[in-house]
Amino acid sequence: MLRPSRIAAAAATGAAVLALGASPALAATAAKPTSLTLHASRTTVPYNQKVTLTGLLKVGSKGLAGESVKLEKRAAGAHSFTLVSTKKTNAKGQVTLSVIPGTRKGQKEQYELIFAGNKTDKGSHSSIITITVS
Repeated sequence: MLRPSRIAAAAATGAAVLALGASPALAATAAKPTSLTLHASRTTVPYNQKVTLTGLLKVGSKGLAGESVKLEKRAAGAHSFTLVSTKKTNAKGQVTLSVIPGTRKGQKEQYELIFAGNKTDKGSHSSIITITVS
């Protein structure tokens, strides 16, 4: 039978082991939050015409350079997105992409940018924008 002093020592040792084992998880939560914006040069575009999408990936007020962001799209009202392309941000954290939305007049497509995150920065999603084919 363990004496109360040995139980306390065992509990303290177990707590120390748990704390040591938890340190990688604590490091992961220390990742900095990011923000990702997405804008379209226009939200209504004639059939078979390009629209320019621009995004900005930041941590705080600083742009994140050289990070991969994914552009995804879906038909308005659909539940799942599909990958359009992946592109790296420039030195200021910006990314520019051109798309030709829709295959018929009146069609609406929605786009979003996604940053998966890395060892020091958390992932983020842009807001969803809708482009209408006129």
